[in-house]
Amino acid sequence: MILRIPIRAKPTPRPRVRTLQGGYYPAAYQSYKDELEWLIKLAWRDVGGSTLTGPQQVSVEFSTDSTLIEITPTDTTRKGVRGDIDNLYKGVADALESVGVIENDRQIHEMHCRFS
Repeated sequence: MILRIPIRAKPTPRPRVRTLQGGYYPAAYQSYKDELEWLIKLAWRDVGGSTLTGPQQVSVEFSTDSTLIEITPTDTTRKGVRGDIDNLYKGVADALESVGVIENDRQIHEMHCRFS
């Protein structure tokens, strides 16, 4: 399935913290996230999508005016690796920057991750 979402992607900021009230995201980001979720919901409904089960491959392409999402089933399985793939990747990207392999993780223009 391919979804074209007519919105420019924004990076997720670090959550802000208020004492006794927990964390929250800045209002501008929360507004973007709400709009993104609504647009994905509409696009998913338009292609007749239902909730997917099992392993999925997700490819995302960012442009200045839209986000293209392609979702296809995969037979890849996890073998003892725990955690969300995006969080695992972020740790590697941060470490590459921290030890000086790359100057800034913003230099990464394409990434490929999978469980094997």
